[in-house]
Amino acid sequence: MPDITSRHNALVARCRAVARGDDRALVLLDGAHLVGEALEAGLRVQQVIATSEAARRDDIEPLLTRAERAGAAVISVSQAVMVAISPVRTPTGLVALAVRPAYDGD
Repeated sequence: MPDITSRHNALVARCRAVARGDDRALVLLDGAHLVGEALEAGLRVQQVIATSEAARRDDIEPLLTRAERAGAAVISVSQAVMVAISPVRTPTGLVALAVRPAYDGD
């Protein structure tokens, strides 16, 4: 699992762009519940990003395994990077980038 410690990494910029809505093809998910629901629903999760502390939690470790089996890249980041990536005030330690599902307007 790659370890990113710089807030200047391209992944940080990409996550921020998705959170701002600049990249409408993707959605940024924060937290075990949302990431788990996305995997359960069959969304194409491209990357799962977790702090090393979160990756050891009983509710997150299995999600990382499921995501990896589904073809997602699993990336470890420092707490400072997670704060920069997460769109919430108090990051959970786990975020994911997934392909936004198509909406047909019905």
